[in-house]
Amino acid sequence: MARRTARRGKSATASLGGILLIVVAIAGFAGVGYLYWQAHQAPGIDETSLCPRDGVKGHLAILVDTTDPLTLTHLQAARPLIADKISQAPVGTRISFSTVSPDSGVRASAFFSICKPPSGKEASALTQNPGLVEATFQQEFLVPVEQALDSLLEIPEAKSSPIMEALQEFASAIPGFAVTAVPRELVMMTDLMQHSPIFSFYRNGTWQSFKNAHGPERFGFAFEGAEVTVLRIPRAPDKTKIVDDFWVRYFDANGFARVRVRRIGDL
Repeated sequence: MARRTARRGKSATASLGGILLIVVAIAGFAGVGYLYWQAHQAPGIDETSLCPRDGVKGHLAILVDTTDPLTLTHLQAARPLIADKISQAPVGTRISFSTVSPDSGVRASAFFSICKPPSGKEASALTQNPGLVEATFQQEFLVPVEQALDSLLEIPEAKSSPIMEALQEFASAIPGFAVTAVPRELVMMTDLMQHSPIFSFYRNGTWQSFKNAHGPERFGFAFEGAEVTVLRIPRAPDKTKIVDDFWVRYFDANGFARVRVRRIGDL
């Protein structure tokens, strides 16, 4: 009798172990199924803009001013800084480029805007093909972005520098930039030497003269709460104090929440 009881005990233990294995397997399949379902519930991205269909996660707007001569050192210093900004931008950020030029045709051809898709590193090995995701990232995002930046840095100098006008036009051209609550950053590579019929430092313009001409009254709310990073090309040292005073007031009047300045010298 004792032997039969032992056999029954072993049989019951084996059955319990089998049941546990089945439960674990079912739970595993359920987990994989849930991940698959969850992945397919994601809104996906627009094939043209690469932007998330449920809305962009942020904006990185890059304005490059080549209206005055730039040295090779300027370009070599600015390029990795801009590339680093793009690299650090979260997936789903809309990356936009434009230029400063008195020629509307040049500005229109320089404008480029696309969202940052996930790379292979961010792909799920369970529900995605990391190699395919990386190929899409490289071919449809990284290569066009690098080409757009190369083109911007090669735009020849011009007789005037309508920086303020280019900024306002740029903000209005970026889809959703002026009406979104997501994080926004403007990066300006420029010497800040505004020169246009509206206002010019070369005609002894100051913030007070701009204010007297009702310049600030023309500002909209496109940059309210945004951040700005200025990659500054040093120029016209005799006007530095006036230029600095003007742009501090300009950024404040436009509602920028934070201003950073990084000088890009050629020595």
